[in-house]
Amino acid sequence: MSEFHVPGMKCQRCVSKIVETVKTRDREAIVVADPSVGHLSIDSPLAAEQFEDIISDLGYRITRKP
Repeated sequence: MSEFHVPGMKCQRCVSKIVETVKTRDREAIVVADPSVGHLSIDSPLAAEQFEDIISDLGYRITRKP
């Protein structure tokens, strides 16, 4: 599981956009987001870097949580 901080993800529309984009890479990924604190977790066998790239391509700043 990969954990991220996405400070620009502040509403449900942002969450939907990110989830849809993640699902284009891995249809089976489990995505949990809390826009109130900018927390995003993605359960997928794909590398976290792939998700960092596609989410930053959407215009969001993203950092991986240790």
